[in-house]
Amino acid sequence: CSGYTRREVYDLRQVFGMQDVENHGILTAQHLRSIFADLGLPLNQPKRQDLYATIQTTLKGVGGSMTSIDFSGFLLVMQKLLETNFAGLRDRCNELVSKTNSGANHA
Repeated sequence: CSGYTRREVYDLRQVFGMQDVENHGILTAQHLRSIFADLGLPLNQPKRQDLYATIQTTLKGVGGSMTSIDFSGFLLVMQKLLETNFAGLRDRCNELVSKTNSGANHA
């Protein structure tokens, strides 16, 4: 999937793997909601509906669905969510990266 650095793909693979505890290689919309909650960005009902619509629109025509998102579909969905700063996702990720980099600089 274009638009990601190797490090970003690695980091997203880690996030995907933390949700895919059964190791099926598939996530659901519920898993994506859990990712937001884990980041401190819980989604209210309207935002959940927006998330579902984004998943449907993003995966339309690439063989994915809201009930089964493989890693390549996850990358596409996350790219769209980050581009639009969905529910403050991009801001939160930037904040976490800044904290991580700040901690590394002080080590």
